[in-house]
Amino acid sequence: MKLSSLFALDSFAGGFVVQSFAAYWFYLRFGVNPGTLGVIFFCANIFAGFQHYWRPAWPRAWAL
Repeated sequence: MKLSSLFALDSFAGGFVVQSFAAYWFYLRFGVNPGTLGVIFFCANIFAGFQHYWRPAWPRAWAL
């Protein structure tokens, strides 16, 4: 249980670090407003979350 909790914490925090560096890079490279990047990352993460619920239905929909 302790090890799985550690892995969950590592995964949760790792997503924040990668998105923070990506947001910083977009800000420096393209001058994108951090608020705009926040909305984009929020929508992308919501879509990624829903994708886990849709995935089991894809093979049935495509007759695979």
